[in-house]
Amino acid sequence: MQAPTHFLTGMIIFRAFSSWFPALPPWILISLTVIASVFSHFLLDCLADLTYHLPDPQWNDPFWVSYHVIFVYIGSLVMLVVFWQGYWWVMLASILPDIIDWYTLRWIFKKDSVVHPLIDKMREHWFSWLPNWRDRKWTVALEICVDMGLLLIILL
Repeated sequence: MQAPTHFLTGMIIFRAFSSWFPALPPWILISLTVIASVFSHFLLDCLADLTYHLPDPQWNDPFWVSYHVIFVYIGSLVMLVVFWQGYWWVMLASILPDIIDWYTLRWIFKKDSVVHPLIDKMREHWFSWLPNWRDRKWTVALEICVDMGLLLIILL
């Protein structure tokens, strides 16, 4: 799944924990939220076969570029601006596996990813029955619908 989906899921986790356990000390609430947000990243990425999620950038494909610029990049930036106060740490925790693998290990250290191979194994073991629609452009609608539902939950 893309960053906006991870951000929204992390925010919902925080809101749920805050309402379910209002008496928890803040450090426990934050710790539980961070752990659950990281684990939610694993689950969401296991479901990524259901959405438009090509393994490599397609800079020559106008659809891929439009989707990533408008939905992923601009959508993520808008969410960071709108929800920064109160949720920045939740959004950071929710994309921590991507930060580790794609930005720290690959870009800075030029190493192979370590987290996403674990996610791939989880997907093969528990979610192998899901169809692989990663290359189907129409599946952007699935992720956008999920995100609209998650955003609605947050705003209510």
